[in-house]
Amino acid sequence: MIGEDEDVETAADRILFELTSIRGVNLKPLRIFSQPDRISRSEDLRWMNQMYGVDTRRIVTVAYYAIVKITPELLKHVKKRNQALWYDTYNVKKLAFDHKEILMDALNHLYNEFVMSPAVFRLLPVKFTIRQVQDAYEKIFDMRIDNRNFRKKLLSYTFIAPTGEMEKGVKHKPAQFYVFDNMKYERMARKKRKSTILQW
Repeated sequence: MIGEDEDVETAADRILFELTSIRGVNLKPLRIFSQPDRISRSEDLRWMNQMYGVDTRRIVTVAYYAIVKITPELLKHVKKRNQALWYDTYNVKKLAFDHKEILMDALNHLYNEFVMSPAVFRLLPVKFTIRQVQDAYEKIFDMRIDNRNFRKKLLSYTFIAPTGEMEKGVKHKPAQFYVFDNMKYERMARKKRKSTILQW
């Protein structure tokens, strides 16, 4: 709920902190959900009014999203706060009100962002293997990707640069580490105006 002395962005940052104790996340606006019949069940409306101490029949939600790298520190923050939990989105069956619609809208938006931008590299270590990139895409899209085609496509991009370093202490054949060169990506994106990463 937005305080009288807050704008929407400030309220979003505050609510995220209250639920997770996380600050400094780059929240991006998703969409405003304002359909008059959003809260269709009377018991849901009663709960909402009691929970927030209001008397209204209309609820407007401004949704935000963020792409964050899951780190031990981040997990510790959320666990300590104990008001928010991590869920695999593919296992979410039911949510209150129209929140499942909001979740699906956010996922579709994220899928497009991962297809049309190099957002996946924000989730990876600075030095990564091709297998790690493929694993990330497979988990994001919940699908299997052909290894040979993926590798060939990914290495065709000039903004994926080999480091010359190899994995150590692994049971399988050591893989080479690569880095994402953002300057090269930006130059390529400016030339093409739009760059599609995931078109296998």
